[in-house]
Amino acid sequence: GNQIKVASFEYCDREIVSRSLDGKSCRLDLIVQTDQGVFINVEVQLLPNEMVKRSLFYFSKLYDKQLQKSEQYEELNPCVIISIVNFELDLGTENYLTRYQLKELRENVTLTEDADLFFLELPKWKQAQSLEDVPDKIKNRLFRWLNYLTRSDVKLEQQIMEQDEIFKEAHKVEAKFCADDENWFAYLRREKYLHDEASRIPYIEAKAEKRGIEIGEKSGRLIEKFENAKNLLKAKVDVSTIKQALKLTDDELNAILKD
Repeated sequence: GNQIKVASFEYCDREIVSRSLDGKSCRLDLIVQTDQGVFINVEVQLLPNEMVKRSLFYFSKLYDKQLQKSEQYEELNPCVIISIVNFELDLGTENYLTRYQLKELRENVTLTEDADLFFLELPKWKQAQSLEDVPDKIKNRLFRWLNYLTRSDVKLEQQIMEQDEIFKEAHKVEAKFCADDENWFAYLRREKYLHDEASRIPYIEAKAEKRGIEIGEKSGRLIEKFENAKNLLKAKVDVSTIKQALKLTDDELNAILKD
């Protein structure tokens, strides 16, 4: 496959909204475009979810968005989706970094390099590390970044910053971010939300199972109904029409309007 080299880039809009009212929209953590025209999306996930399908969904939206400016297929640029996850994926491999493209299975011939998906599993990376190999691995920038991001070895992190100017700059930016009260408290609120959600979901599922409720199916239908209602409200559809079309209860409608 292609060797991805980024000489320069620009930040792009983070939100990609579905064209249809009942379609899903998504927010991507970071989207940049290289000077070669390649789009790169970096997504970081802390809690387990359908990451493979999620990555394909992000690719489809990013690829499709390009046709809003031109309808010429030959002008479509490659899209690279990089998923960094703090959980293990069921990919059938022990490798912590995997890469996928569209290929012909028997002869391993690449159909196109426009779809390029990377998955980086942090737990597998931590398990694969050996302190004996550090002198060699510190030369690898991927290793340096992952050690920095996961705080795996504080002394090694300091050594990396002394040897690589990029990590000195990253540390300065992080320190400035943490010194900003508004940013810091927003980060803490986000962390609290993630921990609360991780604790709340098992409790709700256990309670629902005890009552004999198929909570997954029911919640899925309810979430879909709410998303459809929100999209229709954004499209200026009359509230009474929405209530009748989606068969909303008064409580459901009030919850949507408050949200």
